[in-house]
Amino acid sequence: MAHRAALPQVILAQWYDLYDNANRAEYRGIGIYGNRGVAPDIDAEEFAAALSRVVGDGPEAEGYRSRALEIRALCQVAGGRRAAVDRILELTTQQRW
Repeated sequence: MAHRAALPQVILAQWYDLYDNANRAEYRGIGIYGNRGVAPDIDAEEFAAALSRVVGDGPEAEGYRSRALEIRALCQVAGGRRAAVDRILELTTQQRW
């Protein structure tokens, strides 16, 4: 949902898939791994620093917001989950002779 709303993310990884999601958000420039130093725990100072970087007024925060807007546009062009479901149904219901 954050992608569709064009919101940068601070991800607090506490379970398997969230570690991957946090790394991917950083790689894509749309968020920050908010508890990298203590995961799966949360450190208030580390979280506050990550949040400040994402929602602040500086150029770094503006970069996260800009990239989040780009990702939202890509998601809209791709058609979202409905397009994915339609494609999966298409692939799984094709008759093969």
